[in-house]
Amino acid sequence: MATIRALAFGLVFVACAHTAAAQPLRPTEPPRGVTVPLAEYNRLIDLASRPPEPAGPPVAAILAGAELRVRVERDAARGVVNLTGDVLRAGVSRVALMSGATLLEANVAGRPVPLVADGQAHAALLPGPGRFSLSLEWGAPLRLAPGRASFIVPVPPSGSARATIDVPGDQADVHLSAGLITGRTTTAGRTIVEATLDPGSSTEVWWSMRDSATVAAVKDVRALAEIMTLVTLDEADVRMVALIDVSVNGRGQIETDLPLVMSPNSAYHVNVYANGQQLDNVVTCANLKFQMAPPR
Repeated sequence: MATIRALAFGLVFVACAHTAAAQPLRPTEPPRGVTVPLAEYNRLIDLASRPPEPAGPPVAAILAGAELRVRVERDAARGVVNLTGDVLRAGVSRVALMSGATLLEANVAGRPVPLVADGQAHAALLPGPGRFSLSLEWGAPLRLAPGRASFIVPVPPSGSARATIDVPGDQADVHLSAGLITGRTTTAGRTIVEATLDPGSSTEVWWSMRDSATVAAVKDVRALAEIMTLVTLDEADVRMVALIDVSVNGRGQIETDLPLVMSPNSAYHVNVYANGQQLDNVVTCANLKFQMAPPR
């Protein structure tokens, strides 16, 4: 009996000490004690000795990366977005995808994905926990202005976002409202741009066409000439006709000296032809007359 009373007194003393340690004394109140049964006391001790349960993940899911491929055809832009990420909590979680876009299709490994629309924001319902790879197809209209075309690219709120943008024209000058262009190539009359975009933003892409006419290189003027001479001998005189054929590889001016042996008191007529010896092709002509001046 004395042992039971001592044990009960010890339990009351420990409970009072524990309560006093947990709640500081108020200066206006005297110290008080609380008596609890032994079973309740043991339960409280067990609860106090258990380690705290680990806290759950702060978010339901994360998007690790996004790969966008966009192609412009006629008056619309269509793109495909490949998303990778992880669902962190057990059960079905809501995963934010993109905002301000017209979604055409969404699938995981070829299977449709349930989508939820909240205004202009779109989200997918995915089971977890586990990794996922999601494919989205979207479209946007072109905004046309004199000398300029543009459209909006909805960028998912992922850790990183890279894009390949294909626009018509081999000399298209492509710009981004947000992000960085890392590469530019031209092929088959189209311009392909590699870019890193700002995650979670609505990026405007616009471009203008530049003059693609090539400037011909300056070349030296080169000429090829051929001279044909016909000499006619008569009883009283000698007549000579010379035909000069000149081929030039470009624009230029040709200056030449024609050595003529002229008889005194004689006259000559010279024609310069272009593209054939027809009268319609005469460029210029001249009458030459040679007279001997009397001695002074």
